[in-house]
Amino acid sequence: MNQSKFTNWTSGKGFHIPATALELAKIMEGEKLAFHVADDVIVTLKHRMTAMEMINSIHALNELSNKLVLELAEVCGTCDECDEDDDYVCPSELTKADYVDLTPEVREAVGIPADAKLQMTLDPENAAVTISEAEYKADLSDVPEVVLDLLESMDVRLCVLERLLMRGDVVHE
Repeated sequence: MNQSKFTNWTSGKGFHIPATALELAKIMEGEKLAFHVADDVIVTLKHRMTAMEMINSIHALNELSNKLVLELAEVCGTCDECDEDDDYVCPSELTKADYVDLTPEVREAVGIPADAKLQMTLDPENAAVTISEAEYKADLSDVPEVVLDLLESMDVRLCVLERLLMRGDVVHE
């Protein structure tokens, strides 16, 4: 399978697919294309495909998916690399009872949007807990279960993944 990576920038007028990329994909000039869009990805396929063209597309997408999963796993490391002295609680050890949420009425009363993440601050001296809107936008709860199961089966360090998610770190260029 021939896979190449092309970098392109979008503008207000859309983006341009380099002629070399179309040639490598065996897409002819003027051929109708289908765009499949999801968060953070656009997949371009021929509008009409033979069975072999579809098989080639499935194979290419599977290869790319495997490459991205392995790249993320490499960034996170595996659980056998965990440091016993790490003060971070491994998310795989947490249960639903370890998480706190607020009712929609309480969120509305204090101005926290319904979809906002929450963070908890402990004040042991005053026996107080403060729940507020988190500064981060994503955590493990945003990872689709099928992807999380795959990463867990690969023994990926979920604690590292969660930190990357919470900080919004770039892990692929």
